[in-house]
Amino acid sequence: KTVLPSSFLKKLKRDIANKSQFQEHQQMLNPSDYSLAVAIMKVLGRKANNDRYDDFHVCMSQTWPSEETMKDSSWFYWDVASVQKVWNRSGMFNIFEELRANVDSTFNNIIYPILRNNPDEYIDESLPSNQDDAATPKDKLYNTFRYSLALLYSRAHECYDDDEPSGELVPIVDLFNGHSDKIDEAIKKGKTNEKSVINVNIVSGKWPFIRGSMFRNDCNLPCSAVYANRDIDEGEELIISYGDLSPTGFAFKYGFIPMDFIKHHNIMSDVSIFCDPKLIPDDKMRRRCLERSGYPLDEFKRNKKLALGHFTWRADSVEHYMRGYESEVIGSMRHFIIVGSCE
Repeated sequence: KTVLPSSFLKKLKRDIANKSQFQEHQQMLNPSDYSLAVAIMKVLGRKANNDRYDDFHVCMSQTWPSEETMKDSSWFYWDVASVQKVWNRSGMFNIFEELRANVDSTFNNIIYPILRNNPDEYIDESLPSNQDDAATPKDKLYNTFRYSLALLYSRAHECYDDDEPSGELVPIVDLFNGHSDKIDEAIKKGKTNEKSVINVNIVSGKWPFIRGSMFRNDCNLPCSAVYANRDIDEGEELIISYGDLSPTGFAFKYGFIPMDFIKHHNIMSDVSIFCDPKLIPDDKMRRRCLERSGYPLDEFKRNKKLALGHFTWRADSVEHYMRGYESEVIGSMRHFIIVGSCE
């Protein structure tokens, strides 16, 4: 809000939200994300044009990783062929493709038309991707936009603006590494480790009146604070919570997965199962049976992104099945396999 006028940001968020192709991607990128990216572009433009080290935001930008570093860890830069080798034709790969297309569409249809009249104010000329002599102002704006999105996606913390989910870059705190909340659960469920991996928490609007979990934020102070949730040894790294992301979600957001995150008993991923066209029967009675059960057989052949079923670790479908309780999703898929392929 201190970088760009609030009226400008509100109009930008409204324009993005009104685009129909944006609606299905709101869970991972929302209008506030894009408006924050434009604000970051403004800061990068100040840094590149003036070297104003008396500007707080320009000083903060000196701590941000380089574009080359972000290329290794951010999906905004990942090569599509390389991603497919890791995720194959999974639901995560489909989301990756859709989000990349959504980012390009948002830039071309909304961001660029707004910024093209004053491109120099939003371009970071120091980015390696902007050193190409053949790069147009639009190319440089896009390169700066993509870099800004990569920064906020991996470093922003969730907050609320007018009761709407938003993000913010908090000085110093955006340098912290983090981990999953579930990493602190011991082998026996319901019990926690004596020394938690996550050792600090961040709160907004509470300093200097932190009073535990029952604090009421009556003052709504425009500041944030970090406090220790246990004794911290000298030289120990400060680790904040990244929520309850699965390993796949962690890789998608931060570009890597800690090894103890994979091995931990309580860290599970969502799974999507797709239908091989060979399993779709030609027999009319079998087809009618499956179609009446809600399976769009012709759509399965046309749309390889359409999953046969989804398993979420939050629903405990697989764990219940191992105990003898078959969920509706598993039962329906068993029905499909029996009717579709068994002689």
